[in-house]
Amino acid sequence: MKNKEKKKVIKEKNKNNVKDSKFNNFVYKFKRNFMTDDTRTVLIVLILIAVFIGINLWVRSLNLAQIDITNEKLYTLTDTSINAVKNINKDIKVYVWGYYEDSSIADLLKQYNKANNKISYEIVTRDSNKEIVDKYGFEDDVPLIIVTSNADGHEKTEYIQVSDLQTYDGNLNVVDTSEQKITNTILKVSSDEIPNICFLSGKEVDSTLEYLKSYLTGLGLYTTEDLQTAEGKKFKIPDDCSTLVIPSLKTDLSKNVTDKIKDYINKGGNVLLLNDVSESKEKDMPNYQSVLDLYGMTFERDYILESSDYTLADSESFILGNFSSTNKITSTLNRSNPIVLYAPGSISFKENKELAELKVSYEAFLYSSDASKTINIDNNKLDEKGIYTIGTTINKIVSDGVQSNAVAFSTQVSFSDYAAEQGDYPLFFYNEELITNAIAYLADKGEYYSLGKLNSSIVPVNIVTTENQDYIIRTIISAIPIVIAIIGAIVVIKRNRKQ
Repeated sequence: MKNKEKKKVIKEKNKNNVKDSKFNNFVYKFKRNFMTDDTRTVLIVLILIAVFIGINLWVRSLNLAQIDITNEKLYTLTDTSINAVKNINKDIKVYVWGYYEDSSIADLLKQYNKANNKISYEIVTRDSNKEIVDKYGFEDDVPLIIVTSNADGHEKTEYIQVSDLQTYDGNLNVVDTSEQKITNTILKVSSDEIPNICFLSGKEVDSTLEYLKSYLTGLGLYTTEDLQTAEGKKFKIPDDCSTLVIPSLKTDLSKNVTDKIKDYINKGGNVLLLNDVSESKEKDMPNYQSVLDLYGMTFERDYILESSDYTLADSESFILGNFSSTNKITSTLNRSNPIVLYAPGSISFKENKELAELKVSYEAFLYSSDASKTINIDNNKLDEKGIYTIGTTINKIVSDGVQSNAVAFSTQVSFSDYAAEQGDYPLFFYNEELITNAIAYLADKGEYYSLGKLNSSIVPVNIVTTENQDYIIRTIISAIPIVIAIIGAIVVIKRNRKQ
Protein backbone atom coordinates (compact mmCIF):
# COMPACT_ATOMS: atom_id res chain seq x y z
CA MET A 1 0.00 0.00 0.00
CA LYS A 2 2.81 2.36 0.90
CA ASN A 3 4.59 1.79 -2.44
CA LYS A 4 1.37 2.47 -4.33
CA GLU A 5 0.85 5.73 -2.44
CA LYS A 6 4.44 6.83 -3.11
CA LYS A 7 4.04 6.10 -6.84
CA LYS A 8 0.80 8.10 -6.86
CA VAL A 9 2.48 11.11 -5.20
CA ILE A 10 5.45 10.92 -7.61
CA LYS A 11 3.02 10.75 -10.56
CA GLU A 12 1.17 13.87 -9.38
CA LYS A 13 4.46 15.75 -8.92
CA ASN A 14 5.54 14.81 -12.43
CA LYS A 15 2.25 16.13 -13.82
CA ASN A 16 2.72 19.44 -12.02
CA ASN A 17 6.31 19.64 -13.22
CA VAL A 18 5.18 19.11 -16.82
CA LYS A 19 2.58 21.90 -16.44
CA ASP A 20 5.19 24.26 -14.95
CA SER A 21 7.62 23.35 -17.71
CA LYS A 22 5.03 24.10 -20.43
CA PHE A 23 4.23 27.46 -18.86
CA ASN A 24 7.93 28.35 -18.48
CA ASN A 25 8.57 27.37 -22.11
CA PHE A 26 5.70 29.63 -23.22
CA VAL A 27 7.07 32.56 -21.20
CA TYR A 28 10.58 31.95 -22.55
CA LYS A 29 9.39 31.82 -26.17
CA PHE A 30 7.30 34.96 -25.67
CA LYS A 31 10.28 36.86 -24.23
CA ARG A 32 12.64 35.57 -26.96
CA ASN A 33 10.29 36.34 -29.86
CA PHE A 34 8.68 39.57 -28.66
CA MET A 35 10.44 41.15 -25.69
CA THR A 36 14.08 41.10 -26.94
CA ASP A 37 13.27 43.24 -29.94
CA ASP A 38 12.51 46.93 -29.15
CA THR A 39 10.12 47.38 -32.07
CA ARG A 40 8.10 44.31 -31.16
CA THR A 41 7.96 45.36 -27.51
CA VAL A 42 6.62 48.79 -28.42
CA LEU A 43 4.12 47.15 -30.77
CA ILE A 44 2.85 44.87 -27.97
CA VAL A 45 2.46 47.86 -25.62
CA LEU A 46 0.56 49.83 -28.29
CA ILE A 47 -1.74 46.88 -28.91
CA LEU A 48 -2.46 46.59 -25.16
CA ILE A 49 -3.18 50.32 -24.97
CA ALA A 50 -5.52 50.06 -27.98
CA VAL A 51 -7.35 47.12 -26.38
CA PHE A 52 -7.65 49.08 -23.11
CA ILE A 53 -9.12 52.10 -24.92
CA GLY A 54 -11.44 49.90 -26.99
CA ILE A 55 -12.83 48.11 -23.94
CA ASN A 56 -13.41 51.45 -22.20
CA LEU A 57 -15.24 52.89 -25.20
CA TRP A 58 -17.37 49.74 -25.50
CA VAL A 59 -18.29 49.77 -21.80
CA ARG A 60 -19.14 53.47 -21.98
CA SER A 61 -21.38 52.84 -25.00
CA LEU A 62 -23.42 50.39 -22.88
CA ASN A 63 -24.35 53.32 -20.58
CA LEU A 64 -24.18 51.09 -17.50
CA ALA A 65 -24.79 52.30 -13.98
CA GLN A 66 -21.75 52.44 -11.73
CA ILE A 67 -21.12 49.65 -9.22
CA ASP A 68 -22.22 50.65 -5.72
CA ILE A 69 -19.56 49.50 -3.24
CA THR A 70 -20.99 51.27 -0.17
CA ASN A 71 -22.15 48.98 2.65
CA GLU A 72 -25.55 50.74 2.80
CA LYS A 73 -26.00 50.66 -1.02
CA LEU A 74 -26.56 54.41 -0.94
CA TYR A 75 -26.42 54.78 -4.72
CA THR A 76 -28.46 51.71 -5.66
CA LEU A 77 -32.11 52.12 -6.63
CA THR A 78 -34.25 50.51 -3.92
CA ASP A 79 -36.74 47.72 -4.54
CA THR A 80 -39.45 50.21 -3.51
CA SER A 81 -38.63 52.48 -6.45
CA ILE A 82 -38.19 49.56 -8.85
CA ASN A 83 -41.60 48.14 -7.92
CA ALA A 84 -43.16 51.60 -8.16
CA VAL A 85 -41.99 52.34 -11.72
CA LYS A 86 -41.68 48.92 -13.36
CA ASN A 87 -45.30 48.78 -14.58
CA ILE A 88 -45.51 52.32 -15.98
CA ASN A 89 -46.68 52.05 -19.58
CA LYS A 90 -46.24 55.68 -20.63
CA ASP A 91 -43.10 57.10 -22.17
CA ILE A 92 -41.29 59.13 -19.52
CA LYS A 93 -38.50 61.48 -20.58
CA VAL A 94 -36.14 63.07 -18.08
CA TYR A 95 -34.12 66.10 -19.21
CA VAL A 96 -31.06 66.78 -17.06
CA TRP A 97 -29.34 70.17 -17.11
CA GLY A 98 -26.17 71.06 -15.20
CA TYR A 99 -25.18 67.46 -14.44
CA TYR A 100 -22.91 65.10 -16.37
CA GLU A 101 -22.78 61.38 -17.10
CA ASP A 102 -20.59 60.59 -14.11
CA SER A 103 -22.93 62.26 -11.61
CA SER A 104 -25.01 60.31 -9.11
CA ILE A 105 -28.15 61.68 -10.77
CA ALA A 106 -27.25 60.16 -14.15
CA ASP A 107 -26.35 56.94 -12.39
CA LEU A 108 -29.79 56.75 -10.74
CA LEU A 109 -31.53 57.49 -14.05
CA LYS A 110 -29.69 54.60 -15.73
CA GLN A 111 -31.13 52.32 -13.06
CA TYR A 112 -34.66 53.65 -13.65
CA ASN A 113 -34.20 52.87 -17.35
CA LYS A 114 -33.05 49.35 -16.50
CA ALA A 115 -36.15 48.86 -14.33
CA ASN A 116 -38.43 50.15 -17.11
CA ASN A 117 -37.16 51.00 -20.59
CA LYS A 118 -40.03 53.46 -21.06
CA ILE A 119 -38.13 55.77 -18.72
CA SER A 120 -35.26 57.45 -20.54
CA TYR A 121 -33.08 60.47 -19.88
CA GLU A 122 -30.96 62.96 -21.77
CA ILE A 123 -28.09 65.10 -20.51
CA VAL A 124 -28.88 68.47 -22.08
CA THR A 125 -26.28 71.07 -23.11
CA ARG A 126 -26.59 74.09 -25.37
CA ASP A 127 -24.54 72.32 -28.02
CA SER A 128 -26.42 69.01 -27.88
CA ASN A 129 -30.04 70.19 -27.81
CA LYS A 130 -30.64 73.92 -28.18
CA GLU A 131 -34.33 73.33 -28.92
CA ILE A 132 -34.91 71.68 -25.52
CA VAL A 133 -32.86 74.40 -23.78
CA ASP A 134 -35.08 77.09 -25.30
CA LYS A 135 -38.32 75.16 -24.69
CA TYR A 136 -37.79 74.70 -20.95
CA GLY A 137 -35.77 77.84 -20.31
CA PHE A 138 -32.64 76.23 -18.89
CA GLU A 139 -30.26 78.78 -17.36
CA ASP A 140 -26.50 78.58 -16.95
CA ASP A 141 -25.25 77.59 -13.49
CA VAL A 142 -28.81 76.58 -12.45
CA PRO A 143 -28.95 72.74 -12.41
CA LEU A 144 -32.44 71.45 -13.15
CA ILE A 145 -34.23 68.18 -13.87
CA ILE A 146 -37.42 68.10 -15.90
CA VAL A 147 -39.62 64.99 -16.02
CA THR A 148 -42.23 64.73 -18.76
CA SER A 149 -44.77 62.25 -20.06
CA ASN A 150 -46.63 62.55 -23.32
CA ALA A 151 -49.90 60.70 -23.84
CA ASP A 152 -52.48 61.51 -26.51
CA GLY A 153 -50.50 64.60 -27.49
CA HIS A 154 -50.79 66.08 -23.99
CA GLU A 155 -47.53 66.67 -22.17
CA LYS A 156 -47.31 66.64 -18.38
CA THR A 157 -44.23 68.37 -17.00
CA GLU A 158 -42.71 68.56 -13.53
CA TYR A 159 -39.62 70.53 -12.49
CA ILE A 160 -37.08 69.32 -9.91
CA GLN A 161 -34.80 71.97 -8.42
CA VAL A 162 -31.48 71.24 -6.71
CA SER A 163 -33.07 72.20 -3.39
CA ASP A 164 -35.65 69.41 -3.92
CA LEU A 165 -32.88 66.80 -3.90
CA GLN A 166 -31.59 67.41 -0.43
CA THR A 167 -32.72 68.16 3.08
CA TYR A 168 -31.13 68.26 6.52
CA ASP A 169 -31.19 65.84 9.41
CA GLY A 170 -31.40 66.73 13.10
CA ASN A 171 -27.64 67.39 13.19
CA LEU A 172 -27.81 69.71 10.17
CA ASN A 173 -26.06 67.19 7.91
CA VAL A 174 -26.99 67.37 4.25
CA VAL A 175 -29.19 64.39 3.34
CA ASP A 176 -29.52 63.33 -0.30
CA THR A 177 -33.19 62.62 -1.14
CA SER A 178 -32.70 62.36 -4.91
CA GLU A 179 -34.25 58.92 -5.30
CA GLN A 180 -37.39 59.78 -3.34
CA LYS A 181 -38.00 62.98 -5.31
CA ILE A 182 -37.29 61.47 -8.73
CA THR A 183 -39.45 58.38 -8.06
CA ASN A 184 -42.36 60.48 -6.83
CA THR A 185 -42.09 62.84 -9.80
CA ILE A 186 -42.04 59.97 -12.30
CA LEU A 187 -45.14 58.51 -10.66
CA LYS A 188 -46.85 61.90 -10.68
CA VAL A 189 -46.40 62.57 -14.40
CA SER A 190 -47.35 58.99 -15.29
CA SER A 191 -50.57 59.03 -13.24
CA ASP A 192 -53.85 59.82 -14.96
CA GLU A 193 -55.21 61.43 -11.81
CA ILE A 194 -53.97 62.50 -8.38
CA PRO A 195 -55.96 60.98 -5.50
CA ASN A 196 -57.80 63.53 -3.36
CA ILE A 197 -57.74 62.63 0.34
CA CYS A 198 -60.63 64.32 2.19
CA PHE A 199 -60.42 64.93 5.93
CA LEU A 200 -63.60 65.37 7.96
CA SER A 201 -63.18 68.57 9.94
CA GLY A 202 -65.28 70.45 12.50
CA LYS A 203 -66.13 70.87 16.17
CA GLU A 204 -66.91 67.15 16.50
CA VAL A 205 -63.50 66.11 15.22
CA ASP A 206 -60.17 65.72 17.01
CA SER A 207 -57.97 67.63 14.58
CA THR A 208 -54.38 66.53 15.23
CA LEU A 209 -53.36 65.33 11.78
CA GLU A 210 -51.59 68.34 10.28
CA TYR A 211 -48.28 66.49 9.88
CA LEU A 212 -50.05 63.72 7.98
CA LYS A 213 -51.75 66.22 5.66
CA SER A 214 -48.56 68.14 4.94
CA TYR A 215 -46.64 64.91 4.40
CA LEU A 216 -49.15 63.68 1.82
CA THR A 217 -49.09 66.94 -0.14
CA GLY A 218 -45.29 67.07 0.19
CA LEU A 219 -45.00 63.74 -1.61
CA GLY A 220 -46.62 65.40 -4.61
CA LEU A 221 -48.77 62.31 -5.19
CA TYR A 222 -51.92 63.37 -3.35
CA THR A 223 -54.08 66.41 -2.76
CA THR A 224 -55.83 66.96 0.57
CA GLU A 225 -59.08 68.72 1.36
CA ASP A 226 -60.88 69.58 4.60
CA LEU A 227 -64.63 68.93 4.70
CA GLN A 228 -66.28 71.14 7.31
CA THR A 229 -69.13 69.46 9.18
CA ALA A 230 -70.34 72.92 10.30
CA GLU A 231 -71.73 73.57 6.83
CA GLY A 232 -74.88 71.70 7.86
CA LYS A 233 -77.12 70.82 4.95
CA LYS A 234 -74.49 72.17 2.54
CA PHE A 235 -72.03 69.50 3.65
CA LYS A 236 -70.91 67.51 0.63
CA ILE A 237 -68.30 64.88 -0.13
CA PRO A 238 -66.68 65.78 -3.49
CA ASP A 239 -67.04 63.39 -6.41
CA ASP A 240 -63.24 63.20 -6.71
CA CYS A 241 -62.78 62.16 -3.07
CA SER A 242 -60.56 59.09 -3.29
CA THR A 243 -60.55 58.45 0.45
CA LEU A 244 -62.58 59.98 3.28
CA VAL A 245 -60.65 60.23 6.55
CA ILE A 246 -62.90 60.24 9.61
CA PRO A 247 -60.68 61.26 12.55
CA SER A 248 -61.41 60.41 16.14
CA LEU A 249 -64.63 62.12 17.28
CA LYS A 250 -65.21 64.16 20.42
CA THR A 251 -68.98 64.27 19.94
CA ASP A 252 -71.46 62.55 17.66
CA LEU A 253 -71.97 63.55 14.02
CA SER A 254 -75.11 65.33 12.87
CA LYS A 255 -77.70 63.27 11.03
CA ASN A 256 -77.10 65.17 7.80
CA VAL A 257 -73.33 64.53 7.82
CA THR A 258 -73.95 60.90 8.80
CA ASP A 259 -76.36 60.36 5.90
CA LYS A 260 -73.89 61.89 3.41
CA ILE A 261 -71.11 59.61 4.66
CA LYS A 262 -73.34 56.53 4.41
CA ASP A 263 -74.37 57.50 0.86
CA TYR A 264 -70.69 57.88 -0.02
CA ILE A 265 -69.91 54.39 1.33
CA ASN A 266 -72.92 52.79 -0.38
CA LYS A 267 -71.68 54.15 -3.71
CA GLY A 268 -68.30 52.47 -3.21
CA GLY A 269 -66.43 55.23 -1.38
CA ASN A 270 -63.35 54.30 0.68
CA VAL A 271 -62.88 55.33 4.30
CA LEU A 272 -60.03 55.62 6.82
CA LEU A 273 -61.41 55.33 10.37
CA LEU A 274 -59.35 56.54 13.34
CA ASN A 275 -60.39 56.38 16.99
CA ASP A 276 -58.98 57.32 20.39
CA VAL A 277 -60.82 56.28 23.53
CA SER A 278 -61.26 59.13 26.04
CA GLU A 279 -63.40 59.54 29.11
CA SER A 280 -64.32 63.06 28.02
CA LYS A 281 -66.04 61.77 24.90
CA GLU A 282 -69.70 61.00 24.65
CA LYS A 283 -70.27 57.42 25.67
CA ASP A 284 -72.90 56.81 23.01
CA MET A 285 -72.63 58.16 19.48
CA PRO A 286 -75.48 56.44 17.60
CA ASN A 287 -75.05 58.37 14.35
CA TYR A 288 -71.37 57.52 14.08
CA GLN A 289 -72.03 53.93 15.13
CA SER A 290 -74.55 53.61 12.30
CA VAL A 291 -71.64 54.34 9.92
CA LEU A 292 -69.51 51.67 11.58
CA ASP A 293 -72.47 49.26 11.43
CA LEU A 294 -72.21 49.29 7.64
CA TYR A 295 -68.91 47.45 8.13
CA GLY A 296 -70.16 45.36 11.05
CA MET A 297 -67.55 46.79 13.43
CA THR A 298 -67.24 48.68 16.71
CA PHE A 299 -64.49 50.64 18.42
CA GLU A 300 -64.62 49.27 21.95
CA ARG A 301 -64.42 51.66 24.93
CA ASP A 302 -61.23 50.18 26.30
CA TYR A 303 -57.45 50.42 26.44
CA ILE A 304 -55.01 47.61 25.74
CA LEU A 305 -52.65 46.71 28.57
CA GLU A 306 -49.56 44.89 27.36
CA SER A 307 -46.97 42.74 29.12
CA SER A 308 -43.63 44.43 29.73
CA ASP A 309 -42.12 42.62 26.72
CA TYR A 310 -44.38 44.64 24.42
CA THR A 311 -44.12 48.07 26.00
CA LEU A 312 -41.64 50.85 25.36
CA ALA A 313 -39.36 51.48 28.35
CA ASP A 314 -41.87 49.66 30.57
CA SER A 315 -44.44 52.40 29.95
CA GLU A 316 -48.06 51.25 30.06
CA SER A 317 -49.06 54.07 27.70
CA PHE A 318 -46.69 53.11 24.88
CA ILE A 319 -46.99 49.63 23.45
CA LEU A 320 -45.29 47.91 20.52
CA GLY A 321 -47.70 46.62 17.90
CA ASN A 322 -47.39 43.28 16.12
CA PHE A 323 -48.16 43.32 12.42
CA SER A 324 -48.92 40.90 9.62
CA SER A 325 -46.25 40.04 7.06
CA THR A 326 -48.84 39.17 4.39
CA ASN A 327 -51.32 42.06 4.45
CA LYS A 328 -50.77 44.59 1.66
CA ILE A 329 -50.42 47.49 4.08
CA THR A 330 -47.79 45.93 6.32
CA SER A 331 -45.96 43.49 4.03
CA THR A 332 -43.40 46.16 3.05
CA LEU A 333 -42.67 47.24 6.63
CA ASN A 334 -39.28 46.48 8.15
CA ARG A 335 -39.67 44.28 11.22
CA SER A 336 -36.60 45.83 12.80
CA ASN A 337 -38.47 49.16 13.04
CA PRO A 338 -41.05 48.98 15.84
CA ILE A 339 -44.63 50.23 15.55
CA VAL A 340 -45.03 52.57 18.53
CA LEU A 341 -48.67 52.93 19.60
CA TYR A 342 -50.00 55.23 22.29
CA ALA A 343 -52.90 53.83 24.35
CA PRO A 344 -54.69 51.94 21.55
CA GLY A 345 -58.08 50.36 22.11
CA SER A 346 -59.54 47.29 20.47
CA ILE A 347 -61.79 46.68 17.46
CA SER A 348 -64.55 44.09 17.42
CA PHE A 349 -66.78 42.70 14.67
CA LYS A 350 -70.22 41.15 14.49
CA GLU A 351 -70.65 37.39 14.16
CA ASN A 352 -69.71 35.76 10.86
CA LYS A 353 -73.36 35.22 9.91
CA GLU A 354 -74.16 38.93 10.28
CA LEU A 355 -70.99 39.91 8.37
CA ALA A 356 -72.04 37.60 5.55
CA GLU A 357 -75.42 39.33 5.39
CA LEU A 358 -73.64 42.69 5.25
CA LYS A 359 -71.32 41.27 2.56
CA VAL A 360 -68.35 42.27 4.70
CA SER A 361 -64.97 40.60 5.16
CA TYR A 362 -61.98 41.84 7.15
CA GLU A 363 -58.31 41.09 7.78
CA ALA A 364 -56.50 42.25 10.90
CA PHE A 365 -52.96 43.47 10.18
CA LEU A 366 -52.06 45.22 13.46
CA TYR A 367 -52.69 43.61 16.82
CA SER A 368 -51.53 43.11 20.39
CA SER A 369 -49.63 40.15 21.80
CA ASP A 370 -51.35 37.09 23.25
CA ALA A 371 -50.32 38.31 26.72
CA SER A 372 -52.34 41.54 26.51
CA LYS A 373 -55.53 42.47 28.33
CA THR A 374 -58.05 45.28 27.92
CA ILE A 375 -59.54 47.56 30.57
CA ASN A 376 -62.94 49.18 30.05
CA ILE A 377 -62.83 52.95 30.68
CA ASP A 378 -66.43 53.05 31.98
CA ASN A 379 -66.23 50.38 34.68
CA ASN A 380 -62.49 49.59 34.88
CA LYS A 381 -63.28 45.96 34.14
CA LEU A 382 -60.33 43.88 32.99
CA ASP A 383 -60.88 41.47 30.13
CA GLU A 384 -59.07 38.16 29.76
CA LYS A 385 -55.71 37.74 28.06
CA GLY A 386 -55.77 37.49 24.31
CA ILE A 387 -54.79 39.02 20.95
CA TYR A 388 -56.75 42.22 20.26
CA THR A 389 -57.19 43.90 16.88
CA ILE A 390 -55.76 47.41 16.57
CA GLY A 391 -55.72 47.83 12.79
CA THR A 392 -57.74 46.06 10.10
CA THR A 393 -58.75 46.24 6.46
CA ILE A 394 -62.47 45.87 5.71
CA ASN A 395 -64.09 45.10 2.38
CA LYS A 396 -67.82 45.55 1.76
CA ILE A 397 -69.63 44.64 -1.47
CA VAL A 398 -72.27 47.33 -1.90
CA SER A 399 -73.59 46.21 -5.30
CA ASP A 400 -72.58 44.09 -8.28
CA GLY A 401 -69.03 45.04 -9.19
CA VAL A 402 -68.87 47.85 -6.60
CA GLN A 403 -66.94 47.55 -3.35
CA SER A 404 -66.24 49.92 -0.46
CA ASN A 405 -62.91 49.49 1.29
CA ALA A 406 -62.09 50.73 4.76
CA VAL A 407 -59.09 50.74 7.06
CA ALA A 408 -59.73 51.11 10.78
CA PHE A 409 -57.22 51.97 13.51
CA SER A 410 -58.19 52.01 17.18
CA THR A 411 -55.67 54.81 17.71
CA GLN A 412 -55.29 58.25 16.17
CA VAL A 413 -52.74 59.84 18.44
CA SER A 414 -50.17 57.29 17.20
CA PHE A 415 -50.29 59.04 13.81
CA SER A 416 -50.77 62.58 15.11
CA ASP A 417 -48.91 65.81 15.80
CA TYR A 418 -48.50 64.94 19.49
CA ALA A 419 -44.99 64.29 20.81
CA ALA A 420 -44.23 61.60 23.38
CA GLU A 421 -42.15 64.09 25.37
CA GLN A 422 -41.42 67.77 25.07
CA GLY A 423 -38.85 68.29 22.34
CA ASP A 424 -39.39 64.82 20.89
CA TYR A 425 -40.57 64.08 17.35
CA PRO A 426 -44.34 63.97 16.79
CA LEU A 427 -45.73 60.44 17.01
CA PHE A 428 -46.57 60.65 13.30
CA PHE A 429 -42.89 60.31 12.41
CA TYR A 430 -42.62 56.94 14.14
CA ASN A 431 -45.55 55.46 12.18
CA GLU A 432 -45.63 57.47 8.95
CA GLU A 433 -44.97 54.42 6.78
CA LEU A 434 -47.88 52.50 8.31
CA ILE A 435 -50.47 55.29 7.96
CA THR A 436 -49.36 56.34 4.46
CA ASN A 437 -49.44 52.71 3.31
CA ALA A 438 -53.03 52.56 4.58
CA ILE A 439 -53.90 55.62 2.49
CA ALA A 440 -52.13 54.18 -0.57
CA TYR A 441 -54.17 51.00 -0.12
CA LEU A 442 -57.45 52.94 0.01
CA ALA A 443 -56.46 55.12 -2.94
CA ASP A 444 -55.68 51.94 -4.91
CA LYS A 445 -52.07 53.05 -5.30
CA GLY A 446 -50.14 49.97 -4.26
CA GLU A 447 -47.08 51.32 -6.07
CA TYR A 448 -46.96 54.10 -3.46
CA TYR A 449 -46.26 51.72 -0.55
CA SER A 450 -43.28 52.79 1.57
CA LEU A 451 -42.29 55.65 -0.74
CA GLY A 452 -41.31 57.69 2.31
CA LYS A 453 -38.61 55.16 3.17
CA LEU A 454 -36.40 55.34 0.09
CA ASN A 455 -32.61 55.46 0.32
CA SER A 456 -31.10 58.68 1.59
CA SER A 457 -27.52 59.39 2.48
CA ILE A 458 -25.59 62.08 4.31
CA VAL A 459 -23.60 63.19 1.29
CA PRO A 460 -23.98 66.32 -0.83
CA VAL A 461 -25.60 66.10 -4.25
CA ASN A 462 -22.89 65.50 -6.85
CA ILE A 463 -22.88 68.32 -9.42
CA VAL A 464 -20.05 69.05 -11.89
CA THR A 465 -20.30 72.80 -12.32
CA THR A 466 -18.53 73.32 -15.64
CA GLU A 467 -17.85 71.32 -18.77
CA ASN A 468 -14.13 72.22 -18.58
CA GLN A 469 -13.83 70.66 -15.13
CA ASP A 470 -15.55 67.50 -16.37
CA TYR A 471 -13.20 67.31 -19.39
CA ILE A 472 -10.09 67.70 -17.19
CA ILE A 473 -11.22 64.95 -14.78
CA ARG A 474 -12.02 62.52 -17.62
CA THR A 475 -8.66 63.23 -19.29
CA ILE A 476 -6.70 62.58 -16.09
CA ILE A 477 -8.53 59.31 -15.38
CA SER A 478 -8.04 58.04 -18.96
CA ALA A 479 -4.39 59.10 -19.18
CA ILE A 480 -3.12 57.44 -16.00
CA PRO A 481 -3.27 53.79 -17.29
CA ILE A 482 -1.69 54.81 -20.60
CA VAL A 483 1.18 56.63 -18.90
CA ILE A 484 1.80 53.60 -16.65
CA ALA A 485 1.89 51.30 -19.70
CA ILE A 486 4.39 53.55 -21.55
CA ILE A 487 6.66 53.78 -18.49
CA GLY A 488 6.55 49.98 -18.20
CA ALA A 489 7.54 49.59 -21.86
CA ILE A 490 10.49 51.97 -21.47
CA VAL A 491 11.74 50.05 -18.42
CA VAL A 492 11.52 46.73 -20.31
CA ILE A 493 13.41 48.14 -23.31
CA LYS A 494 16.20 49.49 -21.13
CA ARG A 495 16.58 46.18 -19.27
CA ASN A 496 16.78 44.26 -22.56
CA ARG A 497 19.51 46.58 -23.83
CA LYS A 498 21.57 46.07 -20.67
CA GLN A 499 21.32 42.31 -21.17
